[in-house]
Amino acid sequence: MSARLRRASRLLDLVQERIDVARARLADARRALEEARAEVDRCEAAWAIAAQVGCASITRVVDLEQQSAHLRTLRLRVDVAKRRTGEIQAGQLRCQQALAETSKEHRKLELWLERLQLAERERMQRASALADDEVAARTLRQEP
Repeated sequence: MSARLRRASRLLDLVQERIDVARARLADARRALEEARAEVDRCEAAWAIAAQVGCASITRVVDLEQQSAHLRTLRLRVDVAKRRTGEIQAGQLRCQQALAETSKEHRKLELWLERLQLAERERMQRASALADDEVAARTLRQEP
């Protein structure tokens, strides 16, 4: 195997490792996005339940203020969870783009390696044909 083929093969292995890392990161990002969406759903459900249940138990102004503060806090949690979900979704998109770019690079290296292997085979066939021609020429020269 020529040095170029070994180098191309090694580069292909390195890019394959990068693809594996990118896939793992994408899987982590998908899992984190699912968890973030579930957190948004839980926060919204808690806010909705508190909004419905709290109104029946209000008998004083202080109770109303406390209920309002509690609902505001729950709403802030929902907003934070939604913002976090958006950030995670953007991260997932970046991971997808990185995987796509790395996959393209891998394919380019595969094609390069295939061309190098084809060129090596052709070189070997030419060398073999030249050796055969030399042997044939020697045998013709030796025959009187």
